[in-house]
Amino acid sequence: MPLVTMDNILQDADARKYGVGAYNLLNMEALKGAVRACEELRSPLIMQLAEVQLVDSPLRYMIPMMLQVAKEADVPIAVHFDHGTSIEVIVKALQYGCTSVMFDGAALPFDENVALTKEAVMIAHAFGATCEAELGVVGGAEAGGDHTPLELLTNADEAAEFVARTGCDALAIAIGNAHGPYVGKPNLHFERLDAINKAVQVPLVLHGGSGISDEDFKKCIELGICKINVATALQQSVERKMKNLCDTGHINFVKIMNRLEEGVYDEVIAHTHVFGSDGKA
Repeated sequence: MPLVTMDNILQDADARKYGVGAYNLLNMEALKGAVRACEELRSPLIMQLAEVQLVDSPLRYMIPMMLQVAKEADVPIAVHFDHGTSIEVIVKALQYGCTSVMFDGAALPFDENVALTKEAVMIAHAFGATCEAELGVVGGAEAGGDHTPLELLTNADEAAEFVARTGCDALAIAIGNAHGPYVGKPNLHFERLDAINKAVQVPLVLHGGSGISDEDFKKCIELGICKINVATALQQSVERKMKNLCDTGHINFVKIMNRLEEGVYDEVIAHTHVFGSDGKA
């Protein structure tokens, strides 16, 4: 199965109303666990790495490894650079071979976000890649995910203008979702999601996917979400595996690597079933 762009995956997800997991995979064991799960379930996969993770997982190491894994897999895989905050780092990710990038200008004034996103889109397209953008403030889940002021959530009319002016291929939105582990129950604004979906013609992206209930995931997908970012859930699964291994009192390097792969595998299996992408590859 050839390496594909994220747009290739999301257009099918949008047409057939399922979600695709985009997993932050930070080393070889995580890659192996995610691919094994998706091949078993016949699901497309988005491998991703965020700019904030580059200190521990440098582009020059991770992207070539992701590309090789993707080329050898028998399900469609996109290699995505997430939350890029400058044109320079996005260009670098594209030069390493990412088939998709994200420019995150959500913290910028609207017009500045539009201008820089449009530039990122043009550059990505010149590389034959696709570009995700973000509009609205996706907060930190340490607050419970339900305290984002309504004026900071994505506005449907602004979303329509933003997509038209930038030409982005996918749009990450803020509807009460949040990054990191949720303390309280996420308060997602489904009416706003529905309005945004009706206002724009590109696939929608949900960041802060760890901690949202299965029912809310499914409702988001029904209302237009096609890509769902998952990071914290993978880390928590790996932490549980490592604690169990430590409790056995029999630890070695290979066992640590195997448990890491198993932790990612388990979460990708579980999320794939919930997102409905199993059997879609």
